[in-house]
This record gives sequence, structure tokens and C-alpha cells, in this order.
Amino acid sequence: VLKYEDNLMGLPDQLGFASRFLNDEQLKEFILKTQSNVISRGNLEGLILTGIDAQGGGIKLLQSYIDKTADVQTVALLLSQVSFRLLKDQRIHEWTKIYRDLLDRWKLWKVRIEFDIGRSKGGMNVADITPQVFARCNFCSSQLTLGRESTHQPGRGRGTRTYSQKIKVTCCPSCSKPLPRCALCLLSLDCTSSHPKARQHGEDSWHSGSHPFDNWFTWCQNCKHGGHAKHIFDWFENHDECPVTDCRCRCNKL
Repeated sequence: VLKYEDNLMGLPDQLGFASRFLNDEQLKEFILKTQSNVISRGNLEGLILTGIDAQGGGIKLLQSYIDKTADVQTVALLLSQVSFRLLKDQRIHEWTKIYRDLLDRWKLWKVRIEFDIGRSKGGMNVADITPQVFARCNFCSSQLTLGRESTHQPGRGRGTRTYSQKIKVTCCPSCSKPLPRCALCLLSLDCTSSHPKARQHGEDSWHSGSHPFDNWFTWCQNCKHGGHAKHIFDWFENHDECPVTDCRCRCNKL
């Protein structure tokens, strides 16, 4: 009755039947054999026996399930209700990252956001999810790594000094297509907007402006033209039409 290979009974029923009618030695043997079988077959029903951790074999079971089905979504949704602080296996973070990257690649950003929110409401601590905003190429959808890099340079005397250097690119590193340009200053996405106060003090424009948002790109949802937020906001203080020549879109009235 309790042969796992050809048994039509569900696993919970089998465990209940075994607990009721088998002695201790037979029960132990049955549980170990069943645990090995569910792991090798990637049967998610076996999680009631293994649990979701490396010690009980749950992570091996999930790995086997993915290997057989390539269904990383089910695993990611399952793990979204478990605190990562209790699970130290690196594969858990990799599966979650793969699923989030897939949603971004399919342009299902709202679904990915709902997934992250669900993780915070489930077993995931809000502090474990780092708020991030990414820029992506509008041709190949590859993530653009924009920003600063820390560079170490030997200093005089003892030690070294560290300074941040803004890496500026004008095209996508993956497909080499040009990045969007600001409709007003004509600088590429990664080139920060200029600001009078920054020029006076000799500062990098990355730190200029009353808000860090000044250097972000914003665009009209109708005509798709845009530019640095600071420039666009300044333009629409006195204009209603799009700043791009021959575009008659009244962006400020939408």
C-alpha cells in the first residue's frame, strides 16, 4: 500500500497511514525512502516532508523541480513567502533574481513590483529589499550601468585616497545603439545636466540641483520626447508645447 512509485494515494495520506500503522523502525525507513524519492523526482508535494531548507532536503527538491520543469516562477513565488534570513543557500537568491530579470525582460514591470511588494508582506523583511531604479536600453532592453565608480589612487605619504569618477557613455554597451538625448541640452542619458551653481563652485553636476531627481530623464507619455527633469520642468514653466522642433504635442496640457 505504501509503495511510493505506484501509489495513487497523496503523500499526506501516505504519511498519515504510515504513522498510524507502521512501527517506529518501519516508519523511519518509509520516511527516509519517501524523502529520497520526492527529492529525486522534484515533487513539490514532498515539501511537507522535507521543509524549505537545506538541512531537510527542501532546497535539493526545489533544484530537482527546476531541473525537470524549468519552472522558476513557481519556486520564486513559493520562496517569496519565506524570510531569506532563515535560508542561507545562495541558490534561493539566484532563483529570485532570475525570475525578477525575466519579468523585467518581458516588460512586466508592474508584475515585478507587485512581486517585490508581496515579498515584503510575506516572509521578507522590507529592509532586505534594496530600493533601486534601473535604466534599460529601449532597443535591446539590456540594463544600463550608469553612475560612479570608486577608484583608488596612491596618495602622498601613507595610505591611498579614493575618489569617485563618473563614467559617461553615449551608447548601449550591449547593442551599441545611441542612448536617448535630452531635447533641450542634447546630452545623452548618462551625461548629467549642467547647473549654474555647480559651474560656479566647480562641482560635478551630479551633486547639483535642489533635488537628486533633477538629472533624471523624464518624457511625455504621448509623443515620447523628453530630457533631464530639471530642463523639462523649466521649459514647461513658460511653454505648453513639446520642446522638440515640429512636434505639436501639448505635453503640459495632458
